[in-house]
Amino acid sequence: MRRLVILLTAFAAALSMVATAGASPPGHAGGGHHEARSEGTHAPGEDALSGKTRFAPLGARLSGAATVGGNLYDSYGSPTAGATVEWDSWSETEQKWYGGTATTGSDGAFAMSAMPTNDGEIWAYPSEDSTFARGGEVWSNGGSYTRTFYPGRVSVTGHRGGPWATDEDFEGLNVRLWGSDRFSKGFIHSGSTTATPVTGNIDVLDGDYYGGSVKFFYNEGVEFSGSAAVISGVDSATVTVDETGAQRVRVASPYWYSGKPGAAVKMALGNYPAGWINEVTGYTDDPDETASTSYGYMTSSGSETQFLRVKVPAKAKPGYGYWIGFQHSDGGGGDYPLYLEETYQVCTMKPSKTSVRKGAKIRVTGVIPTEGHWGSEAGLKKVVTLYAHKGTAKVPTKWNPKRQGWVKVGSVRANGYGVYKTPSFRPLKTLTLVARYPGDDWYWDAYTSTQKITVR
Repeated sequence: MRRLVILLTAFAAALSMVATAGASPPGHAGGGHHEARSEGTHAPGEDALSGKTRFAPLGARLSGAATVGGNLYDSYGSPTAGATVEWDSWSETEQKWYGGTATTGSDGAFAMSAMPTNDGEIWAYPSEDSTFARGGEVWSNGGSYTRTFYPGRVSVTGHRGGPWATDEDFEGLNVRLWGSDRFSKGFIHSGSTTATPVTGNIDVLDGDYYGGSVKFFYNEGVEFSGSAAVISGVDSATVTVDETGAQRVRVASPYWYSGKPGAAVKMALGNYPAGWINEVTGYTDDPDETASTSYGYMTSSGSETQFLRVKVPAKAKPGYGYWIGFQHSDGGGGDYPLYLEETYQVCTMKPSKTSVRKGAKIRVTGVIPTEGHWGSEAGLKKVVTLYAHKGTAKVPTKWNPKRQGWVKVGSVRANGYGVYKTPSFRPLKTLTLVARYPGDDWYWDAYTSTQKITVR
């Protein structure tokens, strides 16, 4: 996990966006803007590695303690009750994070026992749409420290435009601002998918900022730069961006953004300026974070669409998403504010045998993503449909695959963990199998990868 403090570079005196030419939208319904269930909350690029922060047990090495407390307010000075506040501290020797949490009271007050550190972080989450963070904190053993969170306001305007300007999945502007020792995140809701401009205020932690990003979708956004001093309780700065100049990432193949662990995924990047370096990473969003991957760096050759093939780890857990992220970077460990990502749904379809004698029976088992399933918590039960195609065939590109020569074998219901199993059946000729499953509020309609069954 990266530190809150990231590379400082020189910026223009006023907040402004970096604009470049347009790019082509995704090639099928949904536009690639499937809504992320949860978004990383830490430093830019950590979205690609953290998912949920995993803390070590405090008893593991907490021989001393400091008391960290304070109050959380909104930008009008009203206390924020029931919000989560956490402290983090990175151990270089152990290569792990330590941390703890507290909940604000009716007066916005919080108090936590924290591990002594020379480089701690405090994160406050006033709502699902907002986050504040302070970095570079120093807490001595036995000391008591007060950290007040009293934000100011920043006005943000996003003009719609470009190939994704009318996408029906648009909900609003996801805004992030960065300073050398602080971070703020807010969301501006839009009442219309085609409204332009979209404008509103977000609460931003007081202090100095040097830039940030505005994302129209989690895979489309623009980076802005400039200095801004945010003052508690005050309208402090304005940010204006235009979607026409946005950078975009999407999955070019497989068609349904879904398939087995270990598969190759072709990513498409659009509208990236020449010379931009992106650090490419991947992570699973399951509770155990079973697979995090670094794919190295990619340098853009220009605003035309560019492609990059990456491999989903074989240990990526079925039934969850595998997120592939692009962090604007200087290539030497320093990051800029813009981070975009897209997801691949990890699902399986496994026949009991792939080579059989004529008349022999097989059955199919597998796992699909389903809304509400998170670790040991069960989610929706939904129907999985198995299809067959004579000989060798690729994954269908139509929701009704009969138009492409596929024949329905049968349907079964997956349980709340996404696990399904078909009855036994006899394949009479060599064929290819694929399974189809419907979408929900967390995932979209998709297919598994195919598997050929050889009948001797």
